[in-house]
Amino acid sequence: MTAMTTICFALAVVMAAAGCVKADRVRAWRHGFNPSADELPSSAFVAGRAVFFVLAGIMAFQGFQLLAVSDDVSWSDSELTKAVQGATTALDARSYFEIDSVGNDIKSMIEDEVVQHGGGDAPQSGVDAFPADTNTAKDADYTIKADGAKAAFCMHVKRTESKDGGYTPPGVAGGEGTVTIPEYELAATVDEGSADAFRRPTVRPVPPPATVSHRKSSRADDDSEHPIPRVHRSFLATALAFTALAEDRYPFAVQRAKQVEKNGVREGA
Repeated sequence: MTAMTTICFALAVVMAAAGCVKADRVRAWRHGFNPSADELPSSAFVAGRAVFFVLAGIMAFQGFQLLAVSDDVSWSDSELTKAVQGATTALDARSYFEIDSVGNDIKSMIEDEVVQHGGGDAPQSGVDAFPADTNTAKDADYTIKADGAKAAFCMHVKRTESKDGGYTPPGVAGGEGTVTIPEYELAATVDEGSADAFRRPTVRPVPPPATVSHRKSSRADDDSEHPIPRVHRSFLATALAFTALAEDRYPFAVQRAKQVEKNGVREGA
């Protein structure tokens, strides 16, 4: 709508400027384009100016009409500020019966109160209250915005269950009802800015620290618990391999060596 208003005023200026062009200049332009053309009488210029001025007036009138319509459907920052302050005062210490358990009751009440406190010049629609993601049943934040206004407000609403306990309507047959509509009392405050700027931090459980296992591998456990070090076992395995080879090729020499080691007698003694 702003673009249409701008176009209307721009056309009005162009039409008015065209009506102010002198007749001598128009004749010079026509003579430059078509020298053999007949001269226009002065009455034609008078009629042309009248048409241009009328069109300029129409465009200006349409521009002002669009401005009025835009003012009727758009909120200003001052209108929204005044309306939100009045709505906060009206909602503070108010009690109500909860009909919608999702929480849309409070959202609708905020939007209605803002519209009602906007005043006679403010629009009668275009107000939205956006609930924050961190809202709970007892504590909630709502970002209030309006069409055309750059300002935004955060209304903080706390609700507590009324001491009266709610309302129990009578049953169908006139007896005692079985459904109780809860009653709540509200406490409202407002701050300038969106609800994201005043979002309450979400408390998340801290995970326990990771347990670092100091257990060694099975091979390392075997090395630490083995009575013979790994280096000595390597030499022992090599010696056993040579012993097995010697038993296959030189059985008499191996048998003699074992006997000497057993009896403690040196060879050649």
